[in-house]
Amino acid sequence: MKTALVVTDADRAKLNALIADRNTQAKVVWRARIVLATADGHAVKAVCRLTGKSKPCVWRWQERFAAEGVAGLLRDKTRPPGRKPLTQAIKRRVLVKTASETPVDATHWSARTMAAEVGISHRSVQRIWAEAQLKPHLTRTFKVSNDPMFEEKVTDIVGLYLRPPARAVVGSTPASIDDQVGSRARLESTGSLSGQVTGAQQACEERMDLTAELVALVEWAEPDPGPEPGTSEHMDAEFAQMAETLLRDRDQDPLWSFAYGSLIWNPEFAIEEMRRARAHDRRRSFCLMLTRWRGTQK
Repeated sequence: MKTALVVTDADRAKLNALIADRNTQAKVVWRARIVLATADGHAVKAVCRLTGKSKPCVWRWQERFAAEGVAGLLRDKTRPPGRKPLTQAIKRRVLVKTASETPVDATHWSARTMAAEVGISHRSVQRIWAEAQLKPHLTRTFKVSNDPMFEEKVTDIVGLYLRPPARAVVGSTPASIDDQVGSRARLESTGSLSGQVTGAQQACEERMDLTAELVALVEWAEPDPGPEPGTSEHMDAEFAQMAETLLRDRDQDPLWSFAYGSLIWNPEFAIEEMRRARAHDRRRSFCLMLTRWRGTQK
């Protein structure tokens, strides 16, 4: 039986170009050859012998070309998946069992035991766990200190956080107050610390914003103690004079300064270029005996 196909000169040129192009996929090449052989008047059996394909395959691509032209030979039609995708109900069932149940004679679920329980493949179980970031074989533990004063210490620390001294500013933003209330609720759920914690309930639930009055509670003027005994300060004019001397006595080459720390991210002078460098055969040494502006007894 012969199947008549109308192949225009433009279509024939495109088909021959596909066959001649070494980058064309092999399946596109034999599809084009089916169409050209059919257009040349060969019967289906002859086309099968020329291309090495079966009759249903030849018929399929003859029909595809008749319906869609050359473009229909370049792509495969979408097919339904071999297996239907898992429903959300099955995924939810796997997650619920993983989080709330344990198998018989085991401490946790494995992919294969869960697959046998739900009736899906263990690969599907692994994908569900990976999407939910579940690792049933890993458990988190918390070891309570055996210190006999543990509860008293925790009570003191938590109480200081939830009910700070009058001069401390706690909860400068509404978000931090919400965190404190959440911490109190979690501690109350344990039972043993509920009595001590609930005493600070009113202070925690108040929403506090950072205001000038609150800042004034912890901010006070601190007098300048002056320079350290036995030391003298360089004023701006002296620094300017030293910089002028360095610039005047130097050669015409650029003046490089080896810097680290704040001289890199907050230099006090204008810089034109920065390069990474290493000082060989040098040892960094500090000898700072300054207590000025480094905290007070308060």
